[in-house]
Amino acid sequence: MSKRSRAFLKKKIETKRKMTKFWMTLTNDENWDMIRLNGIYAVKSKKHYDQLNEGDKIVMYLIPKRICALYEIKSIPSKQDWRFKNKEFKYYFDIKPNLILKNPLQISTKSTGKEIINNVSIFREAKRWGTVLMGRTIIEITGDDYDYVKKEMDKSEFV
Repeated sequence: MSKRSRAFLKKKIETKRKMTKFWMTLTNDENWDMIRLNGIYAVKSKKHYDQLNEGDKIVMYLIPKRICALYEIKSIPSKQDWRFKNKEFKYYFDIKPNLILKNPLQISTKSTGKEIINNVSIFREAKRWGTVLMGRTIIEITGDDYDYVKKEMDKSEFV
């Protein structure tokens, strides 16, 4: 491959990365089973829904204090007819798994000295990091945050 071709390819990859958005989505154990089995997620807010694009990357946060998977948005709106049991969500979209952990990763484990939350920008300045997520189904994160979480997840056993 010529230098020119490599430079073009590198620029194309960087441009695509800038267009891709990165999200942290939140769920509980009950809905996690449905998400994992059916590849579907939903948000409450039309404002957030309108910001989503096919190909956006997702870190799945499992309440409380765990990260369990990485997904990519497959299609908007969802082509499936599923509904979460405990909440009424209006805005459904399909997701495809990139990595699902066998055992969710604790994001705050003082006993091991591993504090993932201290390395994710949305939590850094928060006195009580849980309030950053309270009442939300989705929050935008940086590409660097996504890469950091992925690197930590890659150290774990996955399905």
